[in-house]
Amino acid sequence: FDTCICIEILEGLYNICNDIFVDWRKNIKFLCPKIKQDVEFRFFHGDATYLNWYNADVIFANTTCYTKPLMKRIASKANEMRPGTFFISTTFP
Repeated sequence: FDTCICIEILEGLYNICNDIFVDWRKNIKFLCPKIKQDVEFRFFHGDATYLNWYNADVIFANTTCYTKPLMKRIASKANEMRPGTFFISTTFP
């Protein structure tokens, strides 16, 4: 991937993502092959259902605690994705 965009709706988890990314850039990035070092990472705090998903190749949603209304919004967004795009979710009851 050229770009990895991460959207976290919970502020505490968003802050943890940023902290881990700082550690990754400082201690791990240089251990990766050059092609992996060039991947651009962007972190956002907000609701991913307000974004355009059309150009995504892969969407991952850790849906363990998502509500049914949120899952319906996500399903609606997934219907807008290009053919061949992967949507991966986890443990929604």
